[in-house]
Amino acid sequence: MSIYLNGLLESQIMLKDRKEAFKWILKAAEKGFSIEQHNLGYFYENGYGIDENQAKAFE
Repeated sequence: MSIYLNGLLESQIMLKDRKEAFKWILKAAEKGFSIEQHNLGYFYENGYGIDENQAKAFE
């Protein structure tokens, strides 16, 4: 649960360090948290903290 909350906090606040936010969102998404899976797609779609990747955004 703490990975989920950390990822949620970082995605909602959109910290200046988007790479760090991406790292936590990815961890939570890999654990199956659907909100963070959605946020992960958003980060991939918009290139936040990672290179833009439309294919991964829609996975």
